[in-house]
Amino acid sequence: MLSLTPSSHKEQFARDIAAVAERLMATEARIARDNAQIAEQLKAAQSQMAHDNAALSSELNSGLDQMARALDKASESLPNGLPSKPRGPNGAGRL
Repeated sequence: MLSLTPSSHKEQFARDIAAVAERLMATEARIARDNAQIAEQLKAAQSQMAHDNAALSSELNSGLDQMARALDKASESLPNGLPSKPRGPNGAGRL
C-alpha cells in the first residue's frame, strides 16, 4: 500500500480538487453549448410553427371566402333566397 506523507497527501488532494474543477468547468461548458443549441432549435420550431399557422390561416380564410361566395350564389338561384334556419319536412324545425 502506498503511504503518503502529510505534504504529499495535501498535494494529491490539491491535484484531485483541480481535476474535479476542470471536469466541472468542462461539463458547464458542454451544458451551455447544449442549452444554446436547444434554444436555437426552439426558435427554429417556433418560426416554422408561425409560418405554418399563417399558411393555414390563409387557407382557412380562402375557404371561408369561397363558402360565402357559394352561399351567395346559391341564395341568388333560389326564388326566396336561403332560409334562415334549416327546415325539415312539413316545415318542422328539425331535419
